[in-house]
Amino acid sequence: MNGASPFVCLGEVFRGTGNPADFDVSVENGYYVHEPGSPSHYLFFTGRNVAQNPVWYLVGYAKADNAYGPYKTVRRLTELEADGVKSLSNVCVVKYGSTWNIFHDSVLGYIGTTPALIRYAQTADLDAPWTPRGVALDVNAKGRFDDNYLIDTRVVYDGKLWRHYYTSPRNVFDTTRAQGCAVSEVLTNWRRVSDDPMLDSDIEGLAIFPYGGRWILIGCGPSNTP
Repeated sequence: MNGASPFVCLGEVFRGTGNPADFDVSVENGYYVHEPGSPSHYLFFTGRNVAQNPVWYLVGYAKADNAYGPYKTVRRLTELEADGVKSLSNVCVVKYGSTWNIFHDSVLGYIGTTPALIRYAQTADLDAPWTPRGVALDVNAKGRFDDNYLIDTRVVYDGKLWRHYYTSPRNVFDTTRAQGCAVSEVLTNWRRVSDDPMLDSDIEGLAIFPYGGRWILIGCGPSNTP
């Protein structure tokens, strides 16, 4: 914003184990969750299991007594690895009523296999197992920008509707990203706002939140550079 960031780096709060035998040897795509009044703070993350070939991207969560950590891994969410899914990442967690909902992208097999869908699961307790509920958002019709691969799921409430933002690389080997949006009243039966991209910008790793009377979208990119 005018070249000035409102963010201040406070240092490291969590890192992978460094042990190639662990699912969380290295970690990325952290998603912070805290319910007001709760003594626990949660960090859901993608663990890059480099001991597998090809690499598996698996989801787990870590826990701390305060927002700044340090966080300690609690467990791998193996119950999300349903129907042969062994590559999932980009987790988003939201609460609706008394139910927590976790959204994540997933690939049957491993990265490099298409299509990649957005799946979801539910629980009443963040420390309890999740119940998979199937596909939340499928790929679009053939020929659309998002007909093949959906990642970076981010679900936010705008005061009237739930909005489900996502990134599509157009196809799995394309380095050009674009962002789409679907809406829902109750976190199910998502309908796309448009068959065209909401934002045609080569970024990924989305964060979306209200700030100063506006909605802010932050991403990293361009995706075709290291």
